Amino acid sequence: MEKTLAIADSHPLIVQALAQLLQQQPGFRIVHRSRCGQQLAQQLTAEPVDMVIADEQFLLQEKLSGPGHLLLRRYLQLGKLVVMTDAPPPHTFARLLELGVRVLVSKQEPPEINLQALYFALEHPGENYFSPAVHAALEQATLNKINGHELTGKELEVVRLLASGISLVQIAKMKNRSVSTVATHKYNAMRKLGINSNAELIRYAVDSHIL
Repeated sequence: MEKTLAIADSHPLIVQALAQLLQQQPGFRIVHRSRCGQQLAQQLTAEPVDMVIADEQFLLQEKLSGPGHLLLRRYLQLGKLVVMTDAPPPHTFARLLELGVRVLVSKQEPPEINLQALYFALEHPGENYFSPAVHAALEQATLNKINGHELTGKELEVVRLLASGISLVQIAKMKNRSVSTVATHKYNAMRKLGINSNAELIRYAVDSHIL
């Protein structure tokens, strides 16, 4: 029996590439292609589907009262959601798991991984499927926690201030510390969190509600 699908991602090229892959597979019909939560909500309300494949940000960034978020949560609870992640730091994986995500794949992996995840979700609704890259990230996050790699108070403070738009030099002046000391706190925090850029650091602060 033909399975109906919805693909949701803010990047048109990802939607197009995934759609092309799925159209080559027998038994699938793509009903919706969405670029934002509101559009996805309207589409799913008008015509529900058997499975939704969506970028993580549709879960993480939509306001709790947003229609797109609420609909995705419903599909999530029914085991009808495959979540794609763009290689986020470990804390984001933890947040997705807290939300109840069961099927999680990385965009850094071959497209065929998405296909494997989709087949698994359809055949085993409600069961866990984590792609190889996701498994590796989760193992690293667990190892960091076991080794006590948690942020110190000073590291957390520097992260919060940096994410608020304050520079290292300004933080050093505010806290009466040397710039090198503040930079060390930043480096240690990023290393512990598995973060490689300022953008990811800001994202961590937002997702962790420390701003």
